[in-house]
Amino acid sequence: MLQHALELIRRRLNAYLAPGDPAADTWVVLSNLLDHEGRPFGGAENKLVMFVGNLEYEGTFSAQGRMTVRTGAAFTAVAAPRFINVWIIFFANFQNERYPDGLDMLSRTIAFFQQQPVFTHDTDPQLDQSISRLSMEMMNLDLMQLNYVTSMTGAKYLPMVCYKLRMLPFTSDAVQAVVPPVRTVGTPGDRDR
Repeated sequence: MLQHALELIRRRLNAYLAPGDPAADTWVVLSNLLDHEGRPFGGAENKLVMFVGNLEYEGTFSAQGRMTVRTGAAFTAVAAPRFINVWIIFFANFQNERYPDGLDMLSRTIAFFQQQPVFTHDTDPQLDQSISRLSMEMMNLDLMQLNYVTSMTGAKYLPMVCYKLRMLPFTSDAVQAVVPPVRTVGTPGDRDR
């Protein structure tokens, strides 16, 4: 589900950025900046690199317990969804004379999410059926947080913008119980009479 949501956002942003340079097939890559050896990843050079910075549990709106779903003549109880917020960081990985291109890509990325902060089935038919909406919220990072993000990637500082993908639902179809339908109406004392 996470990969599907991120790929949908990446494709939509890439389609928005592509008319600026029709020769480029992909402006946005979902990738690391560096490989595990600390070497720059070649496929991310002169690209807007989309990177997952953090996953956090959204406790405010997450349901507890179980939900019941009707299946034929009975009901099945499944775990309630857990909502996760995903921090998505967009690095302008453009060096030297291409540096201004990176700033342009960041500006256009901000403009894209300002115009399209929410993705629904109406705007994006390819959105996974288990997701009702994706919402992008711009985040402010102070200098210390920027330092942590840069250290985390293992790279030198690059211009970046951070968004929070809000409330991505994680669900499971694993049945926790089968609940039979109600057969009679009344209080327990009524049946004894």
